Amino acid sequence: MTAFDGFDLVDARVVGALDEIAAATRPDYLDDIFQVTARTRQRPRWTFFERWLPMDTTATQPVGRIRTPLRPIALLLILGLLAIVATAFIVGSQRHSLDPYGPAKNGVIAYGADGDLFVRDSLTGAPRLLAGGPDVQGGALFSRDGQLVAFDNVVGDVDHVMVAWADGSNPHRILAEPFLNPTAAWSPDSRSLVLTNESPNGDRTLWIAPADGSGARQIDLGNLVPYDAIYNPSNDGTILLRADSVVDGTDLYLIDETGRTVRKYNLPGTMLYGAQWELAGAAFSPDGKTIAHNAVEDIPGDTARFRTYLVDVDGTNQRELPAPPNAPVNYSQAWPVFSPDGKWIIMESWVGAPGGPSTNQIAIVPADGSAPARGIGPSLVNQGLLRDWSPDGTKVLVGVIDGNDTYEVDPVTGEYSKLPWTGDMPSWQRTAR
Repeated sequence: MTAFDGFDLVDARVVGALDEIAAATRPDYLDDIFQVTARTRQRPRWTFFERWLPMDTTATQPVGRIRTPLRPIALLLILGLLAIVATAFIVGSQRHSLDPYGPAKNGVIAYGADGDLFVRDSLTGAPRLLAGGPDVQGGALFSRDGQLVAFDNVVGDVDHVMVAWADGSNPHRILAEPFLNPTAAWSPDSRSLVLTNESPNGDRTLWIAPADGSGARQIDLGNLVPYDAIYNPSNDGTILLRADSVVDGTDLYLIDETGRTVRKYNLPGTMLYGAQWELAGAAFSPDGKTIAHNAVEDIPGDTARFRTYLVDVDGTNQRELPAPPNAPVNYSQAWPVFSPDGKWIIMESWVGAPGGPSTNQIAIVPADGSAPARGIGPSLVNQGLLRDWSPDGTKVLVGVIDGNDTYEVDPVTGEYSKLPWTGDMPSWQRTAR
């Protein structure tokens, strides 16, 4: 019986023809191969494309009556089918791959409420518990690939930063130090977070913490005092750091993961509110080519105003994002967030003195500064606002710091609605399209 008898061909002469072309035999070396492969976990056979390629290319043209080479035809048919399967597999893999930046499909929404973490499949979906228990959980932040979630876990008065799978399983601490006045940002590859932290004596430090909990390491910054840090979306290992120096004041730095300064930006500042606020709100465009940041400006007859500036990653071409037409002199816009496609920036805006009577709203502006900013969403009196984009870029979420309310805002029309649930600012999971 040949290897092709399983096809149950109609005419027995076809089987004979196949045997004449090439009889099925067992090579002597198979026993040696089996001894090796028995110790190795094998991939499915169809993933090895070369397995199906005919290797004997030395056969001569038959003499006399031409016989139909059915075995090569069968192999070509199999190869064609495998090509279709492989193409579908590759296309499917590409369809479901997820770049760390850029538009993505909207996944679940995680948020803290009443001391626990919850998720919803949509803004109006039913809540499910993500992490709970006697401790207090909050501050969810999904990784760039959507597979992990970082969050705060407060035991008594001590806060720790945790990471779990997106379904809440395997929660573990990634930083041994208590988490005080911190900032945190995921790396592009979702394998670690860069953290700024404050010790009980007030010293601020910078850490890189692997997401698997294998041990955070403190980065030596010399005489720099870190305030916040984010990874460069270009995934070259560099980090944008906002830090204060006794010698040079507050500035932005591009550093590597050892703490070595790659670039100092030498951005001007007024220090009207001190190092904590100077050049705050730094954000990268999704392509890593542009940095947005706040600037505090002195204005006549008032205390100060905040404005948002852009600078190229190489430190050149600093420019201001335009305010709305006829905006009063004490109008401020700051804390920028780029849209997933990098074409728009949303900011918190307000009219009035910081800390005093003010009217707060989200402003949106083209990321290239080609048009002035305009207000979208609710206008709220004396309310600090948080803001973020949905992964697909079609919605803006606005969180009210004091009231725990969240609004869904259409970035095109500016129309909005309050969500039917309260909690801290949600984090929206990115998933593959």
